Amino acid sequence: PQQMRPEVGMDKSKIPQWSANCPFCKGNEGQLPAKLLTLRASDHDPTCAPKDDFELYVLPNKFPVVAPSNCIADESLQYPFAASIMSMECNELVDCLNTARARGKLLLEATGFHEVVVDHPSHNLPIGHTTPVYWEMLFKAFRDRGLLLTTSPLIQSLLCFKNVGMFGGASMVHPHSQIIGLPIVPNQQLKLTDTAREYFQTNGRCLFCDYIKLELKEEVRIVELDSQFIAVVPFAAHIPYQILLLPLRHNYQFLSIDDDTLRALGRILHRVFQRINRALGDVDYNLVLRTAHLHRTRNQVYNPSCYYHWHVEIFPRLDSWPVAGFEFGSGIMCNAHMPEDDAKKLIEAGCD
Repeated sequence: PQQMRPEVGMDKSKIPQWSANCPFCKGNEGQLPAKLLTLRASDHDPTCAPKDDFELYVLPNKFPVVAPSNCIADESLQYPFAASIMSMECNELVDCLNTARARGKLLLEATGFHEVVVDHPSHNLPIGHTTPVYWEMLFKAFRDRGLLLTTSPLIQSLLCFKNVGMFGGASMVHPHSQIIGLPIVPNQQLKLTDTAREYFQTNGRCLFCDYIKLELKEEVRIVELDSQFIAVVPFAAHIPYQILLLPLRHNYQFLSIDDDTLRALGRILHRVFQRINRALGDVDYNLVLRTAHLHRTRNQVYNPSCYYHWHVEIFPRLDSWPVAGFEFGSGIMCNAHMPEDDAKKLIEAGCD
């Protein structure tokens, strides 16, 4: 990826639609490992014209932050570089990791799964050119691969995200996303989950559901709303034009959603990104899917199905990472924009 970094910082209008140096571009597939999943736009949209048809596929990440060890390899996961081994050994590793967690051990083997979703064949895809089917297929890949990866008893949490552009921390221009199955629950996810659980313990209601009711009542930060989803600039946005997208119906686990919900999600994401594009231009961004971790242990007082609510966060990156001494020192984010003003600008920008 470091070889591709200079292209990431280029003027996007000067980046070609195909690159001989990009392993994800058509004709360069010989550089890639075997595909783990393939989806076609025409299979999801019968009206898709042949010229608009495209393929999305998932690969093992060549530069993973975590990697499967022999004892969690499984042929059903389609990792060609890992051999299956007795489940007893897998269980021994899981027991070892659980013991380490219980003892507060700080160092664990970087074991897990890290995959790349190649979203689109175009090397340079402006956000204004994405379609509802594009977003539907991306999140279907998140769901389908997530369902398979989480069958491993080692995996405690799933992280799905997309980095776009230099300010978004992307290593390559070609549109891609990432799926990571982790043997731990990251601290940020634990903090969010604990806050939601404590709210439920005190109030007997889901924090996210109550927040949706607040936004529907105040009506000043809603950017998009339909029968299934709401997208808002959150009350305490970390950065300008941050978007929080939630299902209106309570659901703690993204992996449980059906194909109809995926289609609805694709439609509202398309409208949200149209507004971002019209208001801010072809801006860099980060997208993060947050879903409940798996709770392999059974000693919790409250099941996350009661208090957690899956959601998507979008962080438009107007400039470099807005963190300086105060933010690093305090952990408190400073945002000079009022969320109501940002929401108004996005609403006024319009969409099709």
